Amino acid sequence: MKFELRLDAPIYLQMARILEDAIISGELKADEKLPSVRELARLSRTNPNTVQKALAILSDKGLIYTKRTAGKYVRAKEKQVDEMRQQKARAILKQAFSDLHALGCSDQEIQDLLTKENRDGTGSCQS
Repeated sequence: MKFELRLDAPIYLQMARILEDAIISGELKADEKLPSVRELARLSRTNPNTVQKALAILSDKGLIYTKRTAGKYVRAKEKQVDEMRQQKARAILKQAFSDLHALGCSDQEIQDLLTKENRDGTGSCQS
């Protein structure tokens, strides 16, 4: 898990997104123990209070749970993770389509671009 934090958004929100992405991608699996708050703070070079705020967001979403004296664990079930993965993929595509339309690419050009890029990395918009 890599913490590349930017200055344009609150750190705790970025950390929550990074951890959520690790769960969605399968890097962190159901019932896997998370690193301790202090360890996450060390890895991300942030304050433990910031880590706590990020973990609270994940807890509120039902993605993690706490075992008394044993730490925090991933709760996400396969169906929940699949739904989150699909939702995130749709959001990424929606933004990409919006950006490509802003560049003047037609729907057909975008479809061709995706096909060519997926096949051999040579896709381009011709507008």
